[in-house]
Amino acid sequence: LALVVDGGNLYATKDKYQNGVEAAALAGAKAMCEGNWESVARLIAHENGLPSTAAGGLTVQFGYYDEGNKYDNDFPAYRNFVEDSDLDTIYNEYLSDPDSGEYEYNNAVMVSLNANVSTFLAGIFGRDEANIKASAVGYLRKYGLLALGTGEGEGIRVKAYNYNDDFWKTTFKNGDIHANGDVEFTYSRSGGYIEGIIDQDTVDVSAHGSVTGIDFGIDGVDTVNMNSIDDYVDGLAADADHTYTEDDFPDVGEEITVDGNILGHTTCFYGHLLYFLPHECDHGGKIYYFNLSESYKLGIIPGSMEFNNCDRITNLTVATNATILCLSTSGHQQNFLGGGGHVFQFATKKDIGFGGPYNMASRMCVKFDGVLLIGENVYLDKSGGFYPGRTVVRMIAGRTIDLAPYTSLARFYFDFGPMPPCPPLKVEQGKVEPMGE
Repeated sequence: LALVVDGGNLYATKDKYQNGVEAAALAGAKAMCEGNWESVARLIAHENGLPSTAAGGLTVQFGYYDEGNKYDNDFPAYRNFVEDSDLDTIYNEYLSDPDSGEYEYNNAVMVSLNANVSTFLAGIFGRDEANIKASAVGYLRKYGLLALGTGEGEGIRVKAYNYNDDFWKTTFKNGDIHANGDVEFTYSRSGGYIEGIIDQDTVDVSAHGSVTGIDFGIDGVDTVNMNSIDDYVDGLAADADHTYTEDDFPDVGEEITVDGNILGHTTCFYGHLLYFLPHECDHGGKIYYFNLSESYKLGIIPGSMEFNNCDRITNLTVATNATILCLSTSGHQQNFLGGGGHVFQFATKKDIGFGGPYNMASRMCVKFDGVLLIGENVYLDKSGGFYPGRTVVRMIAGRTIDLAPYTSLARFYFDFGPMPPCPPLKVEQGKVEPMGE
């Protein structure tokens, strides 16, 4: 009878502890972007009855989880959870060969418990404790392209270049594509979809509505919900290091230097355009917020100055309540936005027009090496001033993402992998052991 009682007690305790570490890991991952992942995970563990003072204790780790795992095949061949301290080696390898795409940002919290629990066998077999271990990973699901709109015609539209040559064809890898509306793939050439445009090992394509133009998309899935774009931009405004209004800009045709950056004022067929030329290199994580009245749009001019041996603008956020446009430069420099372990983030309550209907760039002048685009609608194609090649980017739209509406995406290789997962979109549970063990 004692053996039966002990067995039932241990199974019940094991289930309780496993449920507790799963709840704590998911809560910790959800709090990761706010930086309080450990305190939140430990609080939830305590509320679920996990003994924090147990032998071996409760361990909360911050690191990277390979969300590309496909559990129905060779799971042990994939990377499991990698603790933060181990990422330095991965990052150094990435810097030596950026095109490898091996580097990943922290995206996960792992909670582990090693506890001894009392048994009823004391005095019978001389054993009064049994050891129970439990562990779980919670991670932030990364969407490379996410459109939240559900209205008529809203979603994701991609005009891919379908030439059967790896050098020319558009490709997508290392992050999912989802629309709460529809996803539509069209093609620059006859013949439709060709193998390799979407890396099906690392990209799932889904929609709450329909997926057309490919035969492996998933229709009718649940909508993805997150805080509104407006709320997200308001949060950035509240945390901004520098805030500008139209009163801080010079008169039409003039430029001034403020905080090491250039502010200018011009006019075009869109009306008054206030532009921002961020200084070279690393901005140290600064947030620049532009609070502009309805009659103004914000232009970004990357790469029209000498960069003092620095070929990128990175580690900054440009946030605004106005439409963001990309302006052409006077030269043909190939300057990088983002990268070097950091991101250049654009966030607006209105449109981001890097091409498409907002074609302001007549020369190819920039490459995305770590760019996050968040806006009501996001447009991007070569008319926006981009060099083709590997394009490291994530896009989140309140309504629609439109890629290459007027030109092609020839030689654009979209890599969503080396990008941070914040803002958080969807928290999921990962596996920490190969199946069957």
